[in-house]
Amino acid sequence: MDLKEQLKGYKNGGIEYLSEHELDSLMDSMLAHIGSTDSELRDGLIYPIFSRVVYKNINDPIRMEKILTKLLDDHHLLLAIGNKDDDSVFTRSFSALIIAAIIDRDRKSRFLSSQMLIETFEIAVRYLKAEQDTRGYVENKGWAHSIAHGADLLEALVRHPFVDKQRSILALDAIHTCVFKEVVYINDEDYRLIAVLTGMLETGKLGTELDEWMLSFERELAILHKNEPPIPFYRTRTNVLNFLKSLYFVLDARSYHVDSLYLLKRAIQTLSEY
Repeated sequence: MDLKEQLKGYKNGGIEYLSEHELDSLMDSMLAHIGSTDSELRDGLIYPIFSRVVYKNINDPIRMEKILTKLLDDHHLLLAIGNKDDDSVFTRSFSALIIAAIIDRDRKSRFLSSQMLIETFEIAVRYLKAEQDTRGYVENKGWAHSIAHGADLLEALVRHPFVDKQRSILALDAIHTCVFKEVVYINDEDYRLIAVLTGMLETGKLGTELDEWMLSFERELAILHKNEPPIPFYRTRTNVLNFLKSLYFVLDARSYHVDSLYLLKRAIQTLSEY
């Protein structure tokens, strides 16, 4: 029986009855196919079943830390990082999603070492900053969504109590880099990136730094306007504007940082005039 058919049998339950050896073998097989271009296998079976294993306490802490170590390596989250328009993006992107599930589980029931959490945060920031394949949906292969999934991972990390404010602030740089990747996001990537900010706000890890960070967008675009060719500039400008507009409405709707709304509105108006 191939992996796809095997996983279909576990989709509605039964995986909890596997022996330790059988579960180890199944997890290894899912990790080996995590970047499959078959969207049903990758997105419809491996990811939800892996998540169930993580959240249902089927996986013991020692095994999960070993899996996390694998997912953070150069064959998974960092596989061919920097490549564009090839199939390696699926491995990176879906590794990020499963890592996010493990971090969220650890937030609710600690089992990861402090060093493991620090390493995961640092690699997650590195991943988002270095990712160049910004495709959302890929015809005949399904969702790549690397930026959105990377944002999901970063949100899980900034919400974790071990990740303190000082370290969380480094996430702002990763978000900034994503917004300036010279692409116009069309698959809700902006809202997934903003979720990292709201996670920081809700956990008290973001304060007045937000104002200075928002103003940096305006300053950087002014420099790009002078030095960049028109097409790359306006693509970046559109993406920045879309992000800031989305951020404005999220902050306003949730009554977060109400004092920042004036600065945000002014930045949007200034950038709209380019």
